[in-house]
Amino acid sequence: MLKSIRKVFELLGIKPESIQFQKEEFNGQNIIDALTNEPKKCPVITACDLTDFFISRKKEDIISHAMVTAGALKGSEFIPTNTILADQWFIKCKNSYGNDQDQQGKIQYI
Repeated sequence: MLKSIRKVFELLGIKPESIQFQKEEFNGQNIIDALTNEPKKCPVITACDLTDFFISRKKEDIISHAMVTAGALKGSEFIPTNTILADQWFIKCKNSYGNDQDQQGKIQYI
């Protein structure tokens, strides 16, 4: 769970573990459906996970970076002159910069 969301639960006095969340996993194909079909979803993805590179670390020292997906775009929608990437899907991701709302998202190729 994102730390920012966990803080909201803590402020409300609710333990997130007490809620029966339903985990939904996405792959390269069904994430496109989740981002383009109705109702649209905003999956959180692991953009970088370096935990395995640091074997000596404790489990609570997970080194990863999660991003929220903000949409899916065909290459032809934002790079129309590039015929090689025109039919490829791209996922727009937003960092969770709580202190800098002007921070732009990144587009990740899947």
